[in-house]
Amino acid sequence: MPTNFPPKEQFACAACGEDYARETAVHECRMCHRAYCEECIDKQGICVPCKEK
Repeated sequence: MPTNFPPKEQFACAACGEDYARETAVHECRMCHRAYCEECIDKQGICVPCKEK
């Protein structure tokens, strides 16, 4: 769910590029340790780009 928060309070998902509020769905990939939204990371904590490798 994209937001219009100030830059300090949001993050851009490394996979889909959407901006999200930091308090919401920020997850770290267990393989590459980058920040992703909950839509771009699976239940095991692996992001879409790492899964495709």
